[in-house]
Amino acid sequence: MRDIELHKQIKLFCEESFEYVTRLVSKLGDKAPTRIAEKFLIVDDHTTSHYQDTVIDWSRLIFNIEKDLQKFDSYKKATNSLNNHEIFGKQLNTLVGTSSSMRRLDTNEFLLQFFLISLLIESDKTVFEEEKFKRLYENTENWFYSETLRIRYFAPISNFSMEQDRLELDPGFAIIRIKKKEKEKLMSTSSAFHSTFQILTSKEYAFEFIAEQKKCIGERTKNAEEGLNPEKTAKSWFRNACFALRLFKSGLIGFNHIWIIDTNWDFSGIQSTSSNLGPSEYMGDHMTISVKEVPAFLELWQRYKKISQRRLKKILNSIARLNFGTERNRHEDKLIDYFVAFESLFLSKKDPELRYRLSLLTSHWVGSTSSERKKIFRIIKIGYDQRSTIVHGGDPEQLISFDGANITFAEHTKLVEDYLRLSIKKFIAECADNNKNEVQLVEELQDRILE
Repeated sequence: MRDIELHKQIKLFCEESFEYVTRLVSKLGDKAPTRIAEKFLIVDDHTTSHYQDTVIDWSRLIFNIEKDLQKFDSYKKATNSLNNHEIFGKQLNTLVGTSSSMRRLDTNEFLLQFFLISLLIESDKTVFEEEKFKRLYENTENWFYSETLRIRYFAPISNFSMEQDRLELDPGFAIIRIKKKEKEKLMSTSSAFHSTFQILTSKEYAFEFIAEQKKCIGERTKNAEEGLNPEKTAKSWFRNACFALRLFKSGLIGFNHIWIIDTNWDFSGIQSTSSNLGPSEYMGDHMTISVKEVPAFLELWQRYKKISQRRLKKILNSIARLNFGTERNRHEDKLIDYFVAFESLFLSKKDPELRYRLSLLTSHWVGSTSSERKKIFRIIKIGYDQRSTIVHGGDPEQLISFDGANITFAEHTKLVEDYLRLSIKKFIAECADNNKNEVQLVEELQDRILE
């Protein structure tokens, strides 16, 4: 605690207000303003228990008696202390934030209401609890004294699990297991998320990005952070991690809603934004990352970042098409996207006989033995024929003859997807480790085939 006198003044106001509110509530009885409080409990991994309770609407009650509270001598002393305070005074009734985002902190009257309402909501009875006040005051004081703002961006992941509770991807960025209490708190305290609480319930893990920026007071400061947008950065990290995970192995993982939480102080509340990267919910195969797979994924993640920084367009376009395809519902649409990705990797506009060249190059790029290359060659060749039929308005074959057996069109499309994933990962590894580009690698591959 930095300022004992300010703590004392605000405490006296809250104690006097509690006594007044207790008498008022007793007098009003069932005429006191109320609201419906919703409570969500996680029963098991996939279901929730939800109930509603009628409670006193403390915000409305305090607003109604605001003028009465302002007559207290303790109120006048507390507001005077806040107005004249070196740290609090300059941050009230002005804009506070970072170079990327600012919001107004209202007057000291509102801050005193915040203390009072927060304590009333936490209190089972209208009894002032000194320990709760001390904790609330210290959190608030730390926020005002802090020269930085620490914001947490939190995005639950669909169809994803892993064997460990936390996986660090970069400084400030990780995949974390969502704690049960955190789920319940988010669903119970934020009415903005009532439309998404069922989506949150089924999630085990989330992307987490912590952004810490210099605090600006009054107006944005032009400094090294000018132009930074932590929300945009968080979305970029989350999107790239999704792409890398989908590239690592099969599974339709994704995220949509992002929770934005000030980690130092609850005053700013909880906000939400939609990433708009895909559907509100992802319906597809689940992905699980084992402890043994973590090193291989982290290696791919580091290589993926190198490729992104170098802006290797052909690889990035193929990754985008792979992701588009995995999100499609119709297998016909998936197949078209996958072959656009293959063409981006292996072909140029000048290439004749696309089907043959694509099949040949892919088989030699991914296959390690003669028999394996022949198998891949046939899968890609058949797939390209199916793709041509679809784009020209025809229907694909629902049963495809392959290696003496019949497989469904969906099964064949999945094989194409698997070989596309392998192809992209090999391009990423070669480009990241050997400082080459896609065109050089294809030219070298063609030379090897002709040897």
